[in-house]
Parts: sequence; C-alpha cells; structure tokens
Amino acid sequence: MEQEVFISHSSRNKQKADEVCSALEKSGIHCWIAPRDIPVGSEYPKEIVGAVEKCKIFLVIFTKAANTSEDVRRELGLAIAAKKKIISFRIENIENDLMDSNFKYYLRDLQWLDADLDDKEYRNLVEVVSQILSSIPNQKKEDNNGLHNHDSKTDSNKFEEIHKRYSEYKEKLILDAEAGNNESRYILGNDYLIGNIAFEQDYSEAYKWLKLAADEDYLPAIHLMGWFYYRAYFDDKQDFEKALYWFKKAADKNHQHSCMQVGFMYRFGLGCEQDFEEAIKYYTKADYYDASSALGTLYEDFLKDFKKAEYHYKKASSASSYACYRLGMLYWYGVGNEKPNYIESRRWLGEAAEKGSTAAKHQLGALYYYGNGFPQDYVEARYWYEQAADKGNVDAQYTLAWLHLHGLGTPKDATIALALFKKAADQGHTLSQGHAGDIYFRQKDYKSAFDMHKKAADQGLNNSRKRLGDMYALGLGCKVNHGKSVEYYQLAAEQGDVISGKSLELQSMPLLEV
Repeated sequence: MEQEVFISHSSRNKQKADEVCSALEKSGIHCWIAPRDIPVGSEYPKEIVGAVEKCKIFLVIFTKAANTSEDVRRELGLAIAAKKKIISFRIENIENDLMDSNFKYYLRDLQWLDADLDDKEYRNLVEVVSQILSSIPNQKKEDNNGLHNHDSKTDSNKFEEIHKRYSEYKEKLILDAEAGNNESRYILGNDYLIGNIAFEQDYSEAYKWLKLAADEDYLPAIHLMGWFYYRAYFDDKQDFEKALYWFKKAADKNHQHSCMQVGFMYRFGLGCEQDFEEAIKYYTKADYYDASSALGTLYEDFLKDFKKAEYHYKKASSASSYACYRLGMLYWYGVGNEKPNYIESRRWLGEAAEKGSTAAKHQLGALYYYGNGFPQDYVEARYWYEQAADKGNVDAQYTLAWLHLHGLGTPKDATIALALFKKAADQGHTLSQGHAGDIYFRQKDYKSAFDMHKKAADQGLNNSRKRLGDMYALGLGCKVNHGKSVEYYQLAAEQGDVISGKSLELQSMPLLEV
C-alpha cells in the first residue's frame, strides 16, 4: 500500500501520535509511523530516510517534547531537503522565545495547524490532509503491463539531488554565520554536533560556532553549551562545573529546559554542593510538567514530604504518565502516615497505563495478582501483565511465565512459560534464568539447563548454585568436575542450603576399598 503521510513525533507523544494516525487511516489515508512500520531487524535510520522519501505529506506533531527532540529535527531536515509538503500540527502551544531555533528556521514559512483537542477524530486535520492529497498528482508511472518501472539510476539521481540541496543549505548557513547571524551560528553548531548528509560530525566546529553565538547571549546556544560540557562532547571529559555555569546563565534568562537542568544538578550535587532549596527554586522556575514531576520525586524520595509530592504529581498528571504512575504508587503505599488507598492507586495507575506507562501496566497486574483492595483476579492480572510484557517489562514477563507455568488465570503451559522466562532471562533477570534452567532440566535438555543455571548462579541465585553442584558432579550438560561441584555446593551451603551441605559431606567421604 502506498504511504501518503509520514508522521514525525517525539516518542514521549506516542499515544497522541497513534491517535492521529488512527484518525487519518480511518478516513482511508495511509500513514507511515515509527516504530510500527519499521520491520524487525532492519536499520532504523535507513527506514526513516526511505519513508520520508516515499511520502507525499510530512506531518510533524509539534509539542514541547518534539521541540527538544533531535530525531524530529533530523526527520524535518530530510523532509525539507526532499521538498515534501509539510504540515506542522500543533498539539501544545510553545512561546516563540522557547521554540528551538532549528524549528523556527525550518517551519517559519510552512503551514501550521492547531489541534482541536476536544475533537478526538481530528476532523480539521483529516480535511486539510485530504485536500492536499487531492491536489498532488499521482507520480506513479506504469508500463504496458501495469507494473511500476524502477530504475536504479532514478535512486542515484534522487540521492544526488538531496545531497546537492544539503550542500546549498550548508553554504548559505555558513555565509550567514560568518556574517554574524547568531541563529545561523546556532543551527550550524547544532548540525556539526549531530551530523547529517551535509555535515560530518565535528565537535570542534560545533563548539566554535556555538561559543560565538553564546558569547553574544544567544539563548539557545547558551543552553547547548551546557550540554556540550555535561555530555562530554569536548575532549570526552565531563565538566559539570562548566556545564552548570552555562545552564545557569540560560536559566537566569528564563530558558525553561536550562532551569530544569540546573534544578537536576543541584538536586544530585553535580558541579556543586547538593542543595535542595536551589533545586526547588529552579524546578519551580521551569514551570512545566516535567519540572512538576521532578519536584514530586524530590519531595517524595529526598525530603519525605508526601503531601507536597502528591500536589506536584497531580499538577503534572494531565500531561505526564510518569506523574500518574508515581501518584498511583504513592497511594499504594499510603500518603505520609495514611493507610494505603488502593482505589485511588487503581485510578492513577489506570491513567498512567492509558498514557502508555509500562510500569503502571505491570503494577496493575500486581494489584489483581495479590488482590490489593480488589478481589484477587488472575485473569485480570494476566491481562495487565501481558500488556507490560509485550513492551519488554522483565518483571511482567517473569510473573506472566509463572501464571502459565502454574495455570493461574490461564491453562497450564510450560512451553509458553519457558518462552517468557527466556525473554526475561535474556535481559538478565536472575529468577527467570533459574526457572528456565529448571524447565530445561525437566525436559532433559541439560546443556540449556546448565547454561541458564550458570548465569543465575553467577548472579547469586542459591538454587542454581546447588543445581550446578549436582550437574558438575554427574556430568549433566558439562564434563564431570568434582572441584567445580564442591565450589558451587560450598557457595550454596554458605547461604544456608542444607542439602548442599549434605552433598559436600558425601563428596568429602573417602571411597571404600573393595
């Protein structure tokens, strides 16, 4: 199927992007959106470049998160170089002085469309996209058999054309920067920092242009100078003191993301003495949902002021799945000296899950698994664990495997259980490694059992240490090695395993002469 619309979005706005994609596709407009349309095992950047080239409309979902997203910035640069029709669909309003200069530069003469957030069908967007598509001529060329012609020279010509446009863009940008244009200096520095078709990554050049703009008080460049030292772009050496200097300089000019970063650095004592009062001051100055979430965690984890934590989480909750999740956990354990409130916990964990929080989905599984405030319900628990496990949550994969192994809320199935234990084991989950080893052992696949128990034993799982003692003693999945057998029995016995202690005694007894 021909792709008509490429949807560019920050991963933090995935739920909103999926809603937009669904609305367009319900109207018969085929979309390309990551990560849905990226084949498993393929090269992510290559797929992005190809999809931008093939689309008719490039739709950027513009939000505060997109404003700071390097991926969105790169995709937009590709779309401009390919001369695509671009629509900026504004979900969140961002003050002009806070908009990243790259977006100001790229989007200044392009079409903007503000979202009507009360319209879940996004009818205004569907109408605009449909009108634009109807005005774009069909560029497919067909031969006499109705098959699409494909010429490798065409692809080569396209690449040369894109490279030429980027080269022209680079020349103009350098001329403007050399003439003293600080916005161009910032964009040039950023391009050298990230690297693209026209700019080979060069930290020295990036630093040169950013410093020129920053020294003339160009706010976005001042902020990026902070990241230059924080992320060790220069000389591969982090310098938190210099990073804090630049972030504070930008924060004192009300750059919100710098305020957020200064708050973070005071909170953890990076480049300064740890100072919670200063952290609160700068987080408060940032005044957006990420800062409110950060204030919530500071009050909860460091200052133990749970009421203030609750207040800040709620302030951020409309836009932040993380804040909703933390609220859910706050009620789970009880706010301050209060008893756990599982009804409120369920409400906020549900909000977080709707916003895409994998951790919240796992916790909802636990709520029904243990029957906290609700009747124990393994079927409902399994549903939520499946949601989290599909997103790679290792604890959910482990517990879901346990449900399948023991037939809780689902028929017993050791095969499904093993597959899930193995998924979690491959991510380093110790208990899953041990359980996978036990299942392999029962299936007499001793080599796989040995490999799994070895991983778990090396991470300190006592049952696997005992099992390795047995396997080395009997030569199951490995060569007989009494020294190794004694070693693992000893480790298990030291942690209180009585059977391993008895096995050690047996191994130390002298053989009877016949």
